[in-house]
Amino acid sequence: MAEIITDAYLEHESSLLAIIRNNLSPEQIECLNTLCDFKNKLTIKDLMLHKFKNIDQSTKPKDLKNSLKVFLEIKNYFTILSPIIKLLDLSPNSCQYYAIWVKKATSLQLKQFTDLNKIYLYLIAFIQHQLYLRQDFFMD
Repeated sequence: MAEIITDAYLEHESSLLAIIRNNLSPEQIECLNTLCDFKNKLTIKDLMLHKFKNIDQSTKPKDLKNSLKVFLEIKNYFTILSPIIKLLDLSPNSCQYYAIWVKKATSLQLKQFTDLNKIYLYLIAFIQHQLYLRQDFFMD
């Protein structure tokens, strides 16, 4: 049973990677590369991605202003990535799975992927998930 589930998961992920491989535009690749600069030896804290990982839940005006600024940055990423997000059509659970993995990952774990398309899949889901989380946060 575990083998069947694993095979189905890998097949589904392969189809998602094929969508990314065949449809990701140069602008979207550049956008995703700004989140993780693998050419330089940066730590996760140095990456743009790090500031997107946590939501400051303070209600002080200064903190809300900073949260809004980060939200607008994420929204910009989301806007650039929206065509591929629509093509991937990730279920909420899939999106959450990939996004939480990125949130918990260290830079070394992100660098372990040999297929850039797999990194892109995880980052796309992360951006999508963060936008939805932050919209909910601001509504609350």
